[in-house]
Amino acid sequence: MNSVENLEQVRTLVVKDLTLSDEEAEGLMIADGSKLFHNLKLIIKYLFDHDFNRLINACYRLDVSQDHFQKALNSPNPDEVPEAIAQLVIDREQEKIKW
Repeated sequence: MNSVENLEQVRTLVVKDLTLSDEEAEGLMIADGSKLFHNLKLIIKYLFDHDFNRLINACYRLDVSQDHFQKALNSPNPDEVPEAIAQLVIDREQEKIKW
């Protein structure tokens, strides 16, 4: 991720598109791309484990490729699933910013 402005745009879109609560959104208030990714991965992991329907609905709203989402879900290492989905979310949000 490039600039702080880009990070803030991605963060804002993630908060909106994942319908994060204020408490969840607080964890994404950082100025470092790797920390944003790490914290998003934790949120994705929580949603994956506790509210899978919310995660699916959010990815649908984001227009994350269904094929890519399925590929992420079918990862041979279950610990990599949240990371792969977090990357899909960030990539999609960055595409939206470009357009």
